Amino acid sequence: MEVLLNFQWWEMHTNKIMIIIPGPQIILNQAAVAATYLLNETFEGTGYDNGQSITFTPTGTVDEDFSTSGLNLEGSQCLKLDGTSADSYIISSTFPSTYSPAWATFQFRAASLPNSAGRTIFTFRNSTTTLLQIWFNNTGTLSAKQGSGTTATTSGTLSINTTYYIKVKYVAGSGNGVATVAFSSNTIFPTSGPNYAECIDGTSTLGMNNISLWSDNSATNGVILYFDSLLVDDAEIYL
Repeated sequence: MEVLLNFQWWEMHTNKIMIIIPGPQIILNQAAVAATYLLNETFEGTGYDNGQSITFTPTGTVDEDFSTSGLNLEGSQCLKLDGTSADSYIISSTFPSTYSPAWATFQFRAASLPNSAGRTIFTFRNSTTTLLQIWFNNTGTLSAKQGSGTTATTSGTLSINTTYYIKVKYVAGSGNGVATVAFSSNTIFPTSGPNYAECIDGTSTLGMNNISLWSDNSATNGVILYFDSLLVDDAEIYL
């Protein structure tokens, strides 16, 4: 934090008014303030990140300590899910509460395209009930669905052996629930256009309390996927 004493007022902004308060001006250096999240999983070190209250249960061929060498992912380790022989996934433990809205961001890289559409890569869940589902399709597109709502699919496509950032949003609702997915080659996410898709007629009314990451082997169409820098929060995430 920086305190500037040579100014005579401090402007405090609210949603509707500006209040001028006499006195020194206080400027918060946002870059120096560490953000906190419901989950911040970097896959660094042995196993999953130490000291976090959220843990993961793996199934299938899972390597949470895989080297990022040559993969253009953050840090030195990432999560590798090999779905070529069977479903491979991790499911988180239960979060402290239930959340709606909820957001997630993560890095994603695919070694190949699946042989058919609809291979799950991410879910928001309540207990064992899937609330939001994100699919990686054989065309390279991503799809999002909230409950029994309409599946929304990007027209933009992901290329294999290329690292992307993916952002997901969930809002509970009965006929008006929301699921969005956006992807980018950097940390600036679109809110419209070919690399964005939105379901707005979702039916899931529950809050999120756990997540999963997948390489889905349905009909032996699984692929090798890499994930890194996973963030989950009940406030929108800005990287």
